[in-house]
Amino acid sequence: RVIEEIGGMDDSILPEPATQPHPVFGTKGGALEWSAQHEMLHAGQIGLLRRLFGEDWLR
Repeated sequence: RVIEEIGGMDDSILPEPATQPHPVFGTKGGALEWSAQHEMLHAGQIGLLRRLFGEDWLR
């Protein structure tokens, strides 16, 4: 669903102010970039937990 929503957006909205104030980003484009970074942060945390519990790496 996210891919569908993003695909329908026009690039001209990226520099617009974010809908709600946030300490990490100020624009809609910044929110989009932060979303990807935030997702990767959690993927790294999950990978670390898997290693700590002796599980195989996900590839």
